[in-house]
Amino acid sequence: MGRMNKHGLVKVCLGLIILFVNSANADLRDPTQPSGYNSETALAKIHNDLTLTAILTSPQRNIAIINGELLNVGDKIGKFKILKISSQTVFLEGPGGAMDLTLVETFIK
Repeated sequence: MGRMNKHGLVKVCLGLIILFVNSANADLRDPTQPSGYNSETALAKIHNDLTLTAILTSPQRNIAIINGELLNVGDKIGKFKILKISSQTVFLEGPGGAMDLTLVETFIK
């Protein structure tokens, strides 16, 4: 094998620097995120975060507005299926079992 010229040495050094910098960056976290923050956990929480904003009732059917969507009994929102809609509560079935969302009364003065 011949002697390594200057350009070859520079290429090897640059390659090692790039390799070192990329491996060092793999362990860095975003300093603006809270301690213990996990983006996968945060995304899972967002998918399960349901907000009931209104229930519309009539003799023919009841409609719930969850996360801005108009939903009827039997509809799905995310991983949850709507089982029943009463005047104040929506009953759902999801991966973790049954749950309910209840309207919170707000008073405007």
